[in-house]
Amino acid sequence: RSLLFLAPLLLANLLHGQATPLFDGKSMSGWYVFLKDGGKNPAAQSEVSIKDSCFHFQGKSIGYLSTEKEYGDYKLTLSYRWADTTKADVKRNSGLIYHAIGEDRMWCNGMEFQMQQDDAGDLWLIPGTEANARIKVDAKEIGGTQRGERVLKREANEKPLGEWNTLVLICKGNTFEHWVNGKKVLDGTVVDREKGRIQFQAEGHEVWIKDISIEDLASAK
Repeated sequence: RSLLFLAPLLLANLLHGQATPLFDGKSMSGWYVFLKDGGKNPAAQSEVSIKDSCFHFQGKSIGYLSTEKEYGDYKLTLSYRWADTTKADVKRNSGLIYHAIGEDRMWCNGMEFQMQQDDAGDLWLIPGTEANARIKVDAKEIGGTQRGERVLKREANEKPLGEWNTLVLICKGNTFEHWVNGKKVLDGTVVDREKGRIQFQAEGHEVWIKDISIEDLASAK
């Protein structure tokens, strides 16, 4: 009887700390598309599709792919790769928006983990219809305004164009950390929020995103 009583606890301990897929590689379950020209889940949209267990952004529209749910206290991991490696005069652009709140629009009020070529790891504070997030980085207060504000990463760690980059975003309580290919490039605290939707921007450049997983940190010590 004691072993049967302990079994669920043992299982919970084994599962604690393990990442689970936020994208199953097969369906849009838990996600929706919002486009500048078309709104939420427009009929027959072709900007975001699923190919080879990846989200594929065609690069023809402006908008984003968003989780239906809000998330807080998590470790998010993903990999992305730019499709076009031939044009030297193009700076490929996308971003991971987190702590996104409020109505769907271009863009939601949130914090952007920059994925743009040569700038991966930077942070943008996006205002939406209200003041943007208020944060502290290196004891300096930033945000709380109606304009986009950029915070530069401390160092670059991107891979060459055409290779897969791996990003890790850690949001624990009111803290955040940006990791690019195994190196922490930025961290700070958020004054006014601890959760929100997770979104990937479609900004007119073809990109592949895969291996999106999330680890619950709510009970982590």
